[in-house]
Amino acid sequence: MIWFQAAGLIREKYRRLLIAAFAAAGVGTIFHVDPRIFFLLPGLIVLIPLFRRPAWIIYPLAVFSCLRLDAWLSSWLSFPFGKVIFLTLLVALVLALLLTRTRFNPPTAAVMLYLFFLASSFSIGLLGATRQGVVLWLEDYMYAAGFFLTFFLFINRWERLEKIIYLMVFMGAAVSLVNIGELIDPAGFMLSHSAGRAAGFLKNANTSAFIVNLSLIAAIYALRAARSRRFTLVWVMAQIVFAIGVLATFSREGLLLFGLIFLSQFFIIRRKSRRLLVLLLAGVILILATARTVRFIERDAVGDVRYSFSKVLTLARGQVDDNDRWWLLQFHLRRFAEHPLTGQGLYSALLYSIPSAGLSGSAAPSGPHNTFALILSETGIIPLLVYLAFLLALLGNITAARRAEGNAKESALGDCLIMLFAAFLIHHFFSHMMLLSRFSMLLMALFALPLRTFSPREERDRIVTGRREPSRS
Repeated sequence: MIWFQAAGLIREKYRRLLIAAFAAAGVGTIFHVDPRIFFLLPGLIVLIPLFRRPAWIIYPLAVFSCLRLDAWLSSWLSFPFGKVIFLTLLVALVLALLLTRTRFNPPTAAVMLYLFFLASSFSIGLLGATRQGVVLWLEDYMYAAGFFLTFFLFINRWERLEKIIYLMVFMGAAVSLVNIGELIDPAGFMLSHSAGRAAGFLKNANTSAFIVNLSLIAAIYALRAARSRRFTLVWVMAQIVFAIGVLATFSREGLLLFGLIFLSQFFIIRRKSRRLLVLLLAGVILILATARTVRFIERDAVGDVRYSFSKVLTLARGQVDDNDRWWLLQFHLRRFAEHPLTGQGLYSALLYSIPSAGLSGSAAPSGPHNTFALILSETGIIPLLVYLAFLLALLGNITAARRAEGNAKESALGDCLIMLFAAFLIHHFFSHMMLLSRFSMLLMALFALPLRTFSPREERDRIVTGRREPSRS
């Protein structure tokens, strides 16, 4: 007990000094990387206190995490908006600690495992890494960790968690509408990463489909929580928009995941009238809309769109045309087999993404499209075991929240988080960017939240103490 009290006094005494040092180091690093954005720092310092509650930052960060608007704007205006977002994030965290009395979430077991995963990956992957690989790893992984920790620290109330879920629905609608626009006119938005495949604001068709599927899960929660027929119809119709949005990407993973999510709602929606409405309205309109979209693709769409659609048809016929991805997976597993304990070094599996000349012939030609294979290829078996423990901790956290006593709305949120986790886990087998993508940082933070966050404060106080306490910011 004495040790804990002493640690608390030391922490309080040197807290501001350490935070100021951290802020200075972070700003200095950003200035060294790109001096163009340094002039924005005074403006950010003046702007953020005006809100008095820096926790507002989680909502624009969530939007930028799922829509990647900064990448779109950066390509148009040749300005590093991603670094501006990170600078905003850093300033918000520092101001929250220095100038406000924000109560952050206490660290959970999942958070500690995530930090241990980063530490073990760095220490082991450092053995075979190049200097360039170390710098790139630190930049990208620390950037991603900043998003994860910000979401985790600031989403400390039920209301904020629920707002993030609803925000996902609107982000998915935006992505779907852009996907539909790109299906009709592939060159209209100039965002697609390959001809004929819509990608929304994400520059990657598979990621676009995944974001829309996350929004479908959020819409199912909104449907279950709806209290009026008007909103029930809104959330049902949103599923139709999401269906066309996924189809426009021609992502086979996305289509399969959409089917699983859409069918799963019939097992969790308890009200028979609402379940029947989804079955009749969404099912019928979904079939008609899909048939009309397929007819457009076969008759009116440009040749590139029809070619992309033909790859989807091969899957429908039971054929899998993915020899290139199978070869890449084997390639990275062979790299792991050469150095199973240490891997090939930090960032060595992502060298293909570095736009520089003179890469060696042994450099990885492309990522393995599998997050677990990426970890094995770069850092070996030990970090993978730590990461698997981290995933188990996330699953244990949300299942514990689901088992906790609560009302129907809390139960619906628990089911929503479990479905999000299932989609998150499945995407690991199709993407090697789950350790760096900002949307995955948002999901990981949601899964790692303390159990008290998964229940409304007033309801929790009533259950535990038999009385209601005033809400705290």
